[in-house]
Amino acid sequence: MKEKRSVTYTILLLSSVYFVSYLTRNSYNVVIAQLVRETGLGQSTLALSATGSLVAYGAGQLLSGCFGDRLQPKGLLIMGLGVTSVMNLLMAFCRQPALMLGNWCVNGLAQAFLWPPLVRLMSELFSGELYEKAVIGAWPVIAVLGAAVCLACVRPWRRFE
Repeated sequence: MKEKRSVTYTILLLSSVYFVSYLTRNSYNVVIAQLVRETGLGQSTLALSATGSLVAYGAGQLLSGCFGDRLQPKGLLIMGLGVTSVMNLLMAFCRQPALMLGNWCVNGLAQAFLWPPLVRLMSELFSGELYEKAVIGAWPVIAVLGAAVCLACVRPWRRFE
C-alpha cells in the first residue's frame, strides 16, 4: 500500500513538472494576438520569438542528450524549470522585439532540458506496465489541461507597465 502511494505521488510530481513545462513553453504563443493589439508590433515580428524558441529547443535537445548522459536528471530538471520560470517572468518586461527574441530563445533552450530528463527518470523509476500507465494515462490529460489553462489566461492577460 505504501509503495503504491509512493508511485502515485511520483507520477503526480512528474506530471506536474510536465504541466509546468507545457505552460512555460506555450505561454507566449497564446498571447501573440493580444500583444499585436497592445504593442502595435506586427504579428510576424512577434512570432519570430516563437520561431527562435523552437529552433533553440531543437538545438537544445542535442545538448540535453549529451548532458543527460553525464548528469543527474533531477539536476537538469531543476535547472530547466528555474531558467524557464525566470524567462517567462522576464518576458513581461521585454519591450523590444530583439529582447523578446533573445529571452524566448533562452526559454526554448531551457525547455529542451525538461522532457529528456523526465523520460529518463520515468524509465528508471517505473517498469513496463506502470511506465505505460504513467505516460499513456496521465500525460495526455496533462497536455490537454495545459492547453486549456494557456487559452484561459489569454483573456485576462495584461502586460506589466
